[in-house]
Amino acid sequence: MPKSLSKLVFRQHWPLLLGLLVVLVGAGVFQGLSGTQMWHSQNSPEFRQMTIDHELHYQRASHQYIDGDGRRYASKKAFYRDYQQSLLQLYRQTPTKKTNSIRGMFGTGVNAYYFVIAMIAGIAMIWSTRRRYLNEFLQGVGYRRTQIYQQQTLLYGSTTALGVIIGSLANLAILAGSIPQRYFAYFKWSFWLRDLTNDVLMAVMLLLVAGLLRLTINNGVIVFAFLFAMYLDWWLPLAVYRQSGTHYGANFLSRNWVLGDSLVVLLGLAAWVVARWLSHRYSNEQRQQVILVAALRLPVILLLSLPVGLLVSQVINGLLAAEHGLISFAISWILGVVGLIAWIYRPKWSQRLWQMVAMLR
Repeated sequence: MPKSLSKLVFRQHWPLLLGLLVVLVGAGVFQGLSGTQMWHSQNSPEFRQMTIDHELHYQRASHQYIDGDGRRYASKKAFYRDYQQSLLQLYRQTPTKKTNSIRGMFGTGVNAYYFVIAMIAGIAMIWSTRRRYLNEFLQGVGYRRTQIYQQQTLLYGSTTALGVIIGSLANLAILAGSIPQRYFAYFKWSFWLRDLTNDVLMAVMLLLVAGLLRLTINNGVIVFAFLFAMYLDWWLPLAVYRQSGTHYGANFLSRNWVLGDSLVVLLGLAAWVVARWLSHRYSNEQRQQVILVAALRLPVILLLSLPVGLLVSQVINGLLAAEHGLISFAISWILGVVGLIAWIYRPKWSQRLWQMVAMLR
């Protein structure tokens, strides 16, 4: 890749790249500050007394105190010592069975802000290019769209990875500087680096998938809503069956993190390859189209209908207290397909509806 292209793309996108880096680092700082505040709040005498009043029950027969989990203590001081040594620790002593992670609750858990920011960055990458006609300028200089897209994703992907790394280090530094070291008793660099790798790969993958969807769907709000819905309910078969957002698939991949990270890398790479192929097919005449590639309209409708159907079925079940989750999802999915066809293809039977929508605007 010629150095001049990288310089040109950087000059075009540097405000967004700088903003992306600042926001990602800010998300890490915010997590550290909020985690520190939560820890000090739960370590305060007021919270300690409230915990003792609600958790401990004195048993006259044994002259012992019993907490909500059935653990016995000789005195309130013994309970508080155990409370400090276990519940106030920032990391778990042993990895959880569900996720095989030692992440705790005081600013050390998964920072979902990283992933939401990465989605928005992937959408903004394509949006800014089209709105300012940046590709047309670079094409006039002699570069191909595929070259331009490669350089854009390289800059945005590396900025996202750097932002997550710096933000996670800032989070750890804030916690270490504000909370006594004895509460880091179970911290392990190997687990921390593994979790950081997971976060970086997930953020970059979501950036690439968002870019692919934005190249396909000419509406950034719809792309973000679809991505966010799939992020929350990506393990769709169980989500449909149990009528709730589940984490069983995510927990399995967390326990088998090599497999999980491999799937994330493959998905991100596939999104990049397809988006690279789509990048040279776009023309300014397509700006008014909802789905830019005609051959992808039906697959995109079917894909978009899944989270739409899940959301509608959850609303229906909540209102009617329905027990037949699969049946309600099937009905909701059909309604979602019909609605999306009416929105994208604009058949004759729906034209009157869109005329009314245009009048309301």
